[in-house]
This record gives sequence, C-alpha cells and structure tokens, in this order.
Amino acid sequence: NLNIAVHEGILDKVGSKYKFAHDQIQLAAYSLIPKCEQSSWHLRIGQLLIDSHTDEQLEAMLFLLVDQLNRGKEAITEECKRIHLAELNLRAGKKAKVSGVFSSSAVYFAEGNNRRV
Repeated sequence: NLNIAVHEGILDKVGSKYKFAHDQIQLAAYSLIPKCEQSSWHLRIGQLLIDSHTDEQLEAMLFLLVDQLNRGKEAITEECKRIHLAELNLRAGKKAKVSGVFSSSAVYFAEGNNRRV
C-alpha cells in the first residue's frame, strides 16, 4: 500500500501522483533492479508514458520521455522504433536549443543523428 510508504517518509504524494521523498531512496530502489534489466525498464516506462498521455501532454514532457527511451535504447529491437526515437531526439534537441539549453541540445542532436538510417 502506497499510503504506508507515504507515512514512513519513503514516498511523497503530490496531487494524485507519488514520488520518492529523497533522491537517495530513488537511487537505492533503482540499484535493486539488475543491470541487465534496467534498459528494459526504461523502455517500458517510456512506452507507458506514450500510451497514457495525449500528444499535447507528451510534447510538454518531451525531455522526460526522450530521456527514458534513450536509457532504454538497448532494448529496442524494431528498426521503426529506433527511427522514431531518433526523430524524438531531434525534436528534443530543437526544443532544448530554443530554450537555450545548448548542452542538452547537443546530446539530443547527437543521439538523433546516431540513430538515423
């Protein structure tokens, strides 16, 4: 029950969502996932974001989405999904550049260009 975790100070409830109360708790929980499964988890999280949000919502959380999918890139087996990730990286790169976040923009552009066919 998530309410127990909130009561124990492990999670914070923010509106209808939950988040880890501290970064160290999140890191400890993440370290419990075997290294060989971490990529699959990130890909699954990215796919859940895509499946549960509108295009407008996804655009608002583009960096979060692309970061999850990039961390899950090793688990992507379909070429069309790799191409889609490249396109998302290029969109994120443009958005970061417009926002003046040039270091992130460069990373997204590099990821996008590395995956283009």
